[in-house]
Amino acid sequence: MYIMLEMFLKIADENPNGFTATLQGELVTEGGFVVAEKETQNSFGVEGLRRVLEYAVSHNTLVGGWKENESYYFDASRLYKSRDEAVKKGLENNQIAIYDLDKKEVVYL
Repeated sequence: MYIMLEMFLKIADENPNGFTATLQGELVTEGGFVVAEKETQNSFGVEGLRRVLEYAVSHNTLVGGWKENESYYFDASRLYKSRDEAVKKGLENNQIAIYDLDKKEVVYL
């Protein structure tokens, strides 16, 4: 787990405006809408990333993150091809927004 933690901290440092990546560390830059998993909300810093990685490994999800006000936020997330399906899942997960990878923009719910 330590190697994964270090890898994702490096990815976060290199992508402070946000990233979505596979568990192997490959950036996902297109292909639909990213929706965070409810179970990993409020995951901040190294401890938050550790929690997200444990969830992501056991549930086979993507990992996302961004930097805001000098703090790193992380979440486990899933990719949806359909905007309607992503919005529905985002609302179910109590998200305030999802992310459109193709348009590179936040979609507020």
